[in-house]
Amino acid sequence: MAAAMEAPQQGDACAAACARVSGGGCPAAAAADGAPGGCVRLRDMREEDLPQVSAVIAEAFHAAAGVPPGGRGAFTGVDKGWRLFHAAAALVAVDARGAVVGCVFAMQLGPRFAYFGPLAVRPCSSGHGIGRMLASEAAARLRRGGAEHIEIVTYADSPKHIHLYESCAALQVGFPIHVLRRAADAGADAAYARAQRCGDACAAAAVCAAAERAAAAAGGGYRLIALTAPPPPGGAGAAALADVPRFCGAAVAAGLDLSCEARGALARRLGAVLLLLQPPPRRGAPAAEAGRRGAGGAGTAAGATAASAGSAQPPYSRGGSSRGCSSGGLGPQPPLPPPRLAGVAIVHGPGAAAPNEAAPGTSYLKFAAADAPPALRALLRAATAAAAAGGRGEVLAGVCLARRRAYEELLAAGFEPCSVNNISMSDRHPLAQFGPETYNRYDCLYISDLR
Repeated sequence: MAAAMEAPQQGDACAAACARVSGGGCPAAAAADGAPGGCVRLRDMREEDLPQVSAVIAEAFHAAAGVPPGGRGAFTGVDKGWRLFHAAAALVAVDARGAVVGCVFAMQLGPRFAYFGPLAVRPCSSGHGIGRMLASEAAARLRRGGAEHIEIVTYADSPKHIHLYESCAALQVGFPIHVLRRAADAGADAAYARAQRCGDACAAAAVCAAAERAAAAAGGGYRLIALTAPPPPGGAGAAALADVPRFCGAAVAAGLDLSCEARGALARRLGAVLLLLQPPPRRGAPAAEAGRRGAGGAGTAAGATAASAGSAQPPYSRGGSSRGCSSGGLGPQPPLPPPRLAGVAIVHGPGAAAPNEAAPGTSYLKFAAADAPPALRALLRAATAAAAAGGRGEVLAGVCLARRRAYEELLAAGFEPCSVNNISMSDRHPLAQFGPETYNRYDCLYISDLR
């Protein structure tokens, strides 16, 4: 499957960071003595390892949650294997017989930010230092790749897991993570059944259409481009997707880039990527208004940047013509700037054509970012509509409580807390995680569920 192994096009900065990380190589002598099956060593994950990797993750997380073998748990039906093809690093721990007894994925979110997980070890092999080996090597690779902010989500009520990441990955306890749930609209199953009768392509089109209608109905003049597969080159979808790195850096934190996750989700057909466009300002509107509309409000650095960079925006539309357009004797008018991204969301599940990170019957809002509260509301409405059209009974999302405004918007959109026993850990002191250079700020409209 050479074609399947080929990674899709990524943003230049993100791709360069991933290349630096992946080139590290595993330590040849890494081993954990005393583990069942003899000496354990680390190596890079291969495609043929994925069935064993999925089994290890399911066993480990079911055991941690107290779920009996074969029972339903948080990771029942969830498939993380797609990360192998887009990870900065993917490692397995194998015993002397070659069996996989542990695994970890490390993902790059632009040149400055990264996360790793899930990290899993078979319950029968735990207690022999395998988790320490995996965590230490994953963190080391990300740091070699230039990551300045590494994050992982773990159990808040598990001193064992917290100590593991403190001692071998130099991570510190950060902020609580709340997982929230919202029921999809009534009639979702019937709508999905009708679309499914037409085939997968029709079902995916129904998901996109429902999301786009919901965003338009949210008001504010927003227009949504919903994708479930890589867009054709030169179109509006490709242009909007190419603008994700700039948008994330301006609206969330400099150096954050969700385009790797978005392109990976589209290439593997994991669900929907929602790209919310802000309409161009009215002709004759002052530049300051353009900055406010394009980057989250007056008085922000991002807004000032947007106001001064209108001529360098991506070509979502032609933006009008400078010829023959006059009003009231004012002469030719300059072309309107093209629409700018106002938000982006990555939703696993609806419209998916492959195993993904959403459990059966659910839609998993893994990432969402917006430059203003109305834009986040439009994205949440679109994500909920996509779940309904995709036959998903509920939408799950997790958010760090340091981003209080994003949490409040989820509550206002009808989401209800369903889990509060997770906590973030990062390589920065909690007090150093606040500020404009990071995304853990009260007013940061960024949802990231890194489970």
